[in-house]
Amino acid sequence: SPLTETLASFSMKYPAIKLVLDYSDMRQDIITGGYDIAIRMGLQAKNTAVSRKIFQVERRLVASTSYLKNRPKVTKPEELLDWDWIALAQVQHIKPTFRKPRSKPVVIKPQAHVYSNDALAVYQLSRSGAGLAIVLDCLTELDLAAGKVEHVLPNWKLDPIDVFVTWPANAPKHGLINLLVNEISPDHLLNR
Repeated sequence: SPLTETLASFSMKYPAIKLVLDYSDMRQDIITGGYDIAIRMGLQAKNTAVSRKIFQVERRLVASTSYLKNRPKVTKPEELLDWDWIALAQVQHIKPTFRKPRSKPVVIKPQAHVYSNDALAVYQLSRSGAGLAIVLDCLTELDLAAGKVEHVLPNWKLDPIDVFVTWPANAPKHGLINLLVNEISPDHLLNR
């Protein structure tokens, strides 16, 4: 992803700074975990004194081609409620909102039959034929091109997810944390 590429560039630009990256889909407390910053995802993140939105990522509803082969064609989100759903456990309480031009938004509450605490596992389960999953668009690109997965309801869009960085309130204003936050800020990413 562009963010990982930016972190790699940062580590090469500042080789004296030791980076320890913990890629986890489980939300952890920055202070008790001993983290300097956290890069998190969520709906409608706001900039605050200790956080900054850095970009948004698109999401899609996907399923494997083999799973869809035995299913009827659908045109509305409500038609998917009794299908097999796979969900990210941490956000299972969030109802997906589907949007389509010149239509009212549709909110559904599907009941998943498989849960995982790892977003990549959710996608891999769906890609393997276990059911429908809402995943980050960037995870699906290669498999879409290869015909392994398909977008379900391709004319409908899901709300994007905000990616934001947050840090402890007592962090030095012009310290190393600030240096990294500025490096991954939207202005810097757009100038790459």
